This record gives sequence, structure tokens and C-alpha cells, in this order.
Amino acid sequence: MTVLALSVGQESLWTLYRVAPDSAAYNDADGLAFRPAPDEAALRAALRDLASRHDLLRSRFHDGPGHAVREVRDPGLVDLEVRDVPGGGDPRTALRRSVRAIAAEPLDLEGRGPLRAVLLRRPADAVLVLVCHHIAGDATSQRIIWRDLLEFYRARIAGDAPALPALRSTYDDFVRAEREMLGSERGAELAGYWRDECAGARPAELPTSRPRPDTPGFRGSTVDRRLDDDLADRVREAARTRGITPFALTLGAFQALVHRYVAGGDLLIGCPTTLRRSLATRDLVGLLVNTVPLRSGLAPSTTFEEVAAAAAARLGAASRRARFPFALMEGGGEAGKPGRAPALRIGITMVGGRGDPLLDLAASGEWMEHAGHRIAVLDLPRLEGQTDLTVEIGQSTGGLSVAFRYDVDLFTGEAVTRLLERFLRFVRVSVDDPAAEVGRVPLAEDAGEIASLLALGSG
Repeated sequence: MTVLALSVGQESLWTLYRVAPDSAAYNDADGLAFRPAPDEAALRAALRDLASRHDLLRSRFHDGPGHAVREVRDPGLVDLEVRDVPGGGDPRTALRRSVRAIAAEPLDLEGRGPLRAVLLRRPADAVLVLVCHHIAGDATSQRIIWRDLLEFYRARIAGDAPALPALRSTYDDFVRAEREMLGSERGAELAGYWRDECAGARPAELPTSRPRPDTPGFRGSTVDRRLDDDLADRVREAARTRGITPFALTLGAFQALVHRYVAGGDLLIGCPTTLRRSLATRDLVGLLVNTVPLRSGLAPSTTFEEVAAAAAARLGAASRRARFPFALMEGGGEAGKPGRAPALRIGITMVGGRGDPLLDLAASGEWMEHAGHRIAVLDLPRLEGQTDLTVEIGQSTGGLSVAFRYDVDLFTGEAVTRLLERFLRFVRVSVDDPAAEVGRVPLAEDAGEIASLLALGSG
């Protein structure tokens, strides 16, 4: 057994876990349908191979002297649970409720570890559900886990060696490099940059449907939409023409919307940013993202083109300085010591990319062949209830999508649905009329919507 230190981000998630161990807010789950059902012996062996390759998945977490630690255990810590369920219908729809229930079951980080594997078995098919706690992974890690597991399974069935790239580093290498950076001159420079960047701004906070409880419940839900192909193409073309990314354009539209709800002053929203900056971390499973606060200051006369350009500039500056852990920011925490990070209540991120196999398969809704099976993805809501609201922009070969993940103790589904529709309206204006002033775009278009807007926040 090996005992290893945690990264700063992991320590923060461990603190949240200790506050709410029965919460599933930091569970990241996916389901994969198999026709016919997978060979259970081969699948169990493939899970052990996966855990052997990525030691975070076979770790137990607990408090240590001064800091939380993880114990690296035997690969057998990751096992397959099989549940027999009735047959009939497409498993992606027939078993969706069962899959979501599995995703909502809390993970026991001190006992069973951060990864759960459950096979819902039927006579003619099955759905494999993998649930990973955010303390052991991120969105890219989830795709690596599925890629590696499917290849290990294929190799077990075929009786040959898995064709996977050799790992160039370990997560413990990342933890040591983070500690060294925090104790260096560069760490002090980054602490100063983020202190100055946050000074005088406040975390954005939308009016809520219900009063804020004294203690967060970490319970969430999701409202999502797929952008029609025409709008997705126009977003990409408008971004290309302006020399920015589609994410910067949609970020600017979202910031404009938030400023319409929140009067005056500079605002901060969070943006999870990848720390995978080299080949050493490309195939590594681990928490390799850091939330950076993005600042925005708008006047009613600010145009959508100006908002998008400012968002792109802020994204670039933040990305170059993303290595400094959010948990140590204050407006300025002393490097290496707990900070007083701004309590960001709203976040936005983009996941995937054109050519991402898992997202492409999920977006297509199609079945594909693998190791003698037909497989298809169950695209599940994930990481709900972490903040008041998290906006996730999904990008795949199939187009663009948007998901609003919200705290159900604060917002009704109807209120968030209307908010999402207003966001899409602002995206259309940003694409079609970039010279339009943010303050002149109506939030509501009809009497019913105006009444709903007036009711928002009255609870």
C-alpha cells in the first residue's frame, strides 16, 4: 500500500465530500449499451486492467496528519456489480431511469473508492454504468477511462495485447509539480495576478426562484438544448470571422445575459480550465482542471461584438495563468496556504471537441461495432448541483449543445428553461447583429414571459 498526497483541487473536493458525503453532486457518470451483453469475466478483468493502469481509480481517501491523503490499493478494489433487470425495448430508453439512479448513488471515497461499475444485465443486452467522483477525474478523464476500458475488454476477448499509448507520467508527478510551483517565484507572481484580477469584482449571482437555504443541499437537475444546425454553423462562422473561438462567443453572450439580471459593477463567473498542457498528461486519468474566475464589466451601450472580444481576451489571459489553484485565490491567497477564494456561484465551460469519439457517438444516437458487440452511448446529465448554475457548451462533430445544470433548492425547472431560451436569444443576436447594444435587447418577448421574469426572484 502506498500513501500519496493530494493536489490542492483534490483537497478542496475532499473538504466538500466531508461536508456532504451523501451528495452525488461530484459524480460523473456515463452509460454504454451492449448488444449482446458483455462477457462478464472479460469485463471484470478489463476493469482490473484499467485500475492497474490508473492508480487514482484504485485509491481510498482519508484524513491524514495535516492534510488528506490517498492510499493506493490493489486493482481488485474496482469490481463489477451485476444487477439483473427485465428485458424489452431499447436499453437506452428502457433502462435510463435505472442508470440515472445509479449515477445518483453517493460514492464511498473512504471505502470502495472513487469508481463504481454496474452492469444492468438483460437477456439480450446490457448497460454498463461507470460513475467516477470528480476527485479522481475530469471530463477528459472520463473519456480516457472509457477508451482504455473498451480496449482492455477487446484485448481480453481477442487474447492479445491492448493497443494503448504508454503513460508518460503519474498523477503524483502532477501533485509534486504543483507543490514546487506554489513554492516558487512563479507561484508568487500568479497569486498576485489573481489577487489583482479579482479585486473590486463580485461573484455573479442570479435572482433565485426560492430563498437560499442556510446549508447547500448539493441537489441538482439539468435543462438542455441542441442548437439547430443552422445556428451552430453561424456561431462557428461568426467566431472564425472575428478571430475568436465559438466558446468565447457564447461566453460573451452569457456574460451579457447575466449583466442584464445583475445591475452594476464588475462580475466574476467560474470557468473550469484544463491543465493538460503537454504530452505527459494527455492520457492520464486525474483531476487536471482548475476553475479560473472570469471577470466582466459591461455598460448598457456595450455591443455584443465588444463583449465577445473581451471574453476572448480574458479567456486567453486566464488560460496562461490557470496553474494557480482556485482554492488558494482570494482575491489573493498566500501561495501554498489555504486562501479565501471568491464564492463563485455561476460557472461556464465547454466540453469535447469536433472529432471526440464518445461525444460524436452520443450525439449521433447510432450503434457501432466493438469486440463482437454493438454499443451505443447513454448521454447522462452530470455534476449537477455543484453551484447555483453551471452552463455546459458541448461541441462534437454533430454540432453544438447547451446544458444548464442548476441547484433545485434555488431554481424551478421552468425558470431555468426560460433562462436558457434567453441565452440562445442572446447568442443569435451576437451572431446576427454584433453591433447591437446589450442594454437594448429585450429579455422578454411576450406578456407571459414578462410576467415570468417579474416573478423570478420574488420567492
